[in-house]
Amino acid sequence: MTDYKNELQQIINRLMIAANNHRGNAFLLNSDNRKALSAIEALLSQHSKKRELEVDENTSDGYHTFKELYEYRMLYNALLFNEWAKNGDYGVHKSKLHSDGEVPFGGGWFVVSAQLPIGQVTNHYELKDWDLFQIPENTRAAKWDGHTPQEAAIRLRALANGEK
Repeated sequence: MTDYKNELQQIINRLMIAANNHRGNAFLLNSDNRKALSAIEALLSQHSKKRELEVDENTSDGYHTFKELYEYRMLYNALLFNEWAKNGDYGVHKSKLHSDGEVPFGGGWFVVSAQLPIGQVTNHYELKDWDLFQIPENTRAAKWDGHTPQEAAIRLRALANGEK
């Protein structure tokens, strides 16, 4: 348990003891109880400030940073899409424009897309990684079917499980 949780639990325990000492009488906030409540508020405030810290590419789960995980995802995606393109599978392509002609994220990005038997999967990557994707280039990406990242993951898992 983190330090703040231990401290908070100790304060709550002291308040419970104080409440039990009143044996059913109205629980009055004496100076000790007010101090305890102030300490709880201070700890909660500290905890909220910690939670408001900015999450960036260097944020880690203790093993990998977001930057490392996104790099792995991009490389796996490039290898898979390149293989699919080489084999003529799933209508893979890349484009610097969305289907409506808009530049992804205002510039500096491209989209890759594959049309699986069970639905579309797409990802966006920075233009610096364009050449890693040795797949056909379209002027505009295929129309996005509205899938969420969760739906794309379900489609990929189904394909990995041999479903067509």
